[in-house]
Amino acid sequence: MKDVLISYTSADQAWADWLAWVLENDGDTVDTQSFESGQSNNLAQVIQAQREDYQQVVLVISEALLQADKPNAVSRNINLDSVFLVPVKVD
Repeated sequence: MKDVLISYTSADQAWADWLAWVLENDGDTVDTQSFESGQSNNLAQVIQAQREDYQQVVLVISEALLQADKPNAVSRNINLDSVFLVPVKVD
């Protein structure tokens, strides 16, 4: 199991890359994934599909995310029993 998955929209790739760099320098194993590149463009489904592979999921929240992923998908109740979800708001 890897330490961290950083999920982001393609518009927020620079933020995701920076967060990954910081976490990797602290010794964490990190993957980044634009949620648009997943099998589903529904953010809730993408995060739920990764819950067994990562200890933490960092979600980069921005206006681009809220525009790209319909509000009902972002606010949907996601069952993440084995994943600690960390929302990071960026402007």
